[in-house]
Amino acid sequence: MGCGGSAELVYEGTREIGVSGTADFDTEDDMLIRLDLSWGQYVRDYWLLGTIGGASVSESLTQLRAGVFAEVNIEINATVLPFFAVSANLLAADVDLDKVGGPSGDEAAFGLGGEIGLKGFLSDYVALSGSLDYMWATDNVFLESGGATDSDLRLKFGLRFYY
Repeated sequence: MGCGGSAELVYEGTREIGVSGTADFDTEDDMLIRLDLSWGQYVRDYWLLGTIGGASVSESLTQLRAGVFAEVNIEINATVLPFFAVSANLLAADVDLDKVGGPSGDEAAFGLGGEIGLKGFLSDYVALSGSLDYMWATDNVFLESGGATDSDLRLKFGLRFYY
């Protein structure tokens, strides 16, 4: 994944902006697009705390997400940097599953998430990220092939920018 940058900017005081997302073709509507934006600051070397916001859109679902996260990066002296993260989120969703006889309406939920992945540094200030992202919510605010559910597991890809 790495192409020549280094993990030198994952030290205390550095800030990170992240843009990530996914396209899911195995949902009730055949396609769901998800986009997340994050901002954080390294409060210790390799320890990132920040905020995250996102949106998921399909024919039957519109979901908004806002939350906080903590991420730990693991130093392996390479251009690839493994990481894991946890998050706490508020989710609001407009679910419309009338076409398949499922529940519909506005839902609000609290959610917890976990993520594990890799960052590959393309330069000293930019990294490509890939991760497995799991979320659980107190209500059915996620879409899958059988309708709405309270959990979600996705592969997510994005870019991280450091300053």
